[in-house]
This record gives sequence, C-alpha cells and structure tokens, in this order.
Amino acid sequence: MFLVVMKITKARLPQKKILIPILAVVLIAASILSYYLYSNSKKDEGQIGMLPDTTINYDPPTDEELKDAAQQKEASITAYEKSLNDSSGETTITTFISRVFQDPSGVNIRAVIDGTTSGECIIKLSMSGQADITKSFSVVVNGTTYTCKDALIPIAEIPASGTWEVSLTINKDGGQSTPVTSSVEVTRS
Repeated sequence: MFLVVMKITKARLPQKKILIPILAVVLIAASILSYYLYSNSKKDEGQIGMLPDTTINYDPPTDEELKDAAQQKEASITAYEKSLNDSSGETTITTFISRVFQDPSGVNIRAVIDGTTSGECIIKLSMSGQADITKSFSVVVNGTTYTCKDALIPIAEIPASGTWEVSLTINKDGGQSTPVTSSVEVTRS
C-alpha cells in the first residue's frame, strides 16, 4: 500500500498589498469629510443666532401707507426737478435716441429723456425730395427713465423708401431742448 502524503498549504492573501489601498481610501475620505465640514462651518459663522425673516405681508396697503408713498413720490419728483436747474434757473433737458427701427407697423423711435418728467416729444422725419413728417408724443415714465410715449410713425404716413433723418426735440413750458438726430432705413413694400 501506498500512502500519499500531500502537504496542504493555506493560501495567504498578501496583506500588505490590500492594506495600502484601504488606508489610501480611508485617508482620502477623511480629507474630503474634513474639508466639507470646515467649509460649511465658515459659511455659518456669520449667521449664528440669526433667522431669516420669511414673512411677507401680502395685504393691500393701508390708507396711511398709500398717503406716505404719494408724498414720497411727489417729494422725489420735486427734488429731482430742482436739482436739474442750472444757475440761470432754466431747466436743462438732455435727450438721446437709443434706437430707431422699422417694423411692420412703422418706424419706432426709442429715446431716453433726462431733465424733465413731463412735456412733449416732437419727432420729425425728413428725406430729400419728400415732405417732412412731424409728430408729437407725451413724455412718460418707462420703468426708471423717461421716454416718448408710443413713439411710432405709421408706415402708411411715410411716402417713400430710403434713408430718413430722425430729429427729436423736447418742448416743456415754452422751452425747447437741443435737437438730437439719427437715421433709419425705411423699406416700403
């Protein structure tokens, strides 16, 4: 009889090779966590003990609030108009044409007006060989600036295609601003 003796050895995992990647992953995770906690603590430092005011009053304004708002508005307009007076006591009105363009309805004129909160915009279109077209529009507030209300010259009133000169003057209390000019290419079909 033969007796076979086999030597069985246990497979050993290379502990050093596994230990290094595990330590690297733990170290990276700890670094990320500490950075996250540090950056969040810096954001919250100025807000400790402060709660944001999340209440909004959606009720209509009271009569007193409306009265105060009207008084503030009037005082603001009065102060603004007084600040625009030069040494002679006359108001200086400055204007510029921000855009002139044609759309299917006609020629649109966009202007910014400084120095008055009221008055009349006089817009004149002229082209060599054609009669001048003159229209007037009210000065109105548009957001935070003043402009000419609905400044549009209907295409039906413009007799010919070509380059038209646009002139804008502001009239107020018998005074007149210096005219500003631009041009627009009109195409009639």
